Amino acid sequence: ALRYLRPRSVMAVWRRTLTLASLAGAERRSGETPLELGRRLKRSFPEAAEPVNALTDGFVIAAYAPPEMAPTTRASVMEAWTALRPMLLRRVFRRLRPSRP
Repeated sequence: ALRYLRPRSVMAVWRRTLTLASLAGAERRSGETPLELGRRLKRSFPEAAEPVNALTDGFVIAAYAPPEMAPTTRASVMEAWTALRPMLLRRVFRRLRPSRP
């Protein structure tokens, strides 16, 4: 489980973010672009707005910019993931925890 939470590439970070966001209650919509998803995640998880923004911006550059620009975003994406991961995990655990009467 710990290895899963420590991805080594920008694409792996993005996939894990999508998985955790889905488990936290914010599933990706059909046809939704990364920027649209990022805006919706910021609204759904306001406490994570800053790392979501950094992660989304970095992913868009890595995925869609010219190949020579892609490596420049890795450090910022990894930093954003380090900040975002615990916030999403808290939301997942809160959602999965049975409610108490």
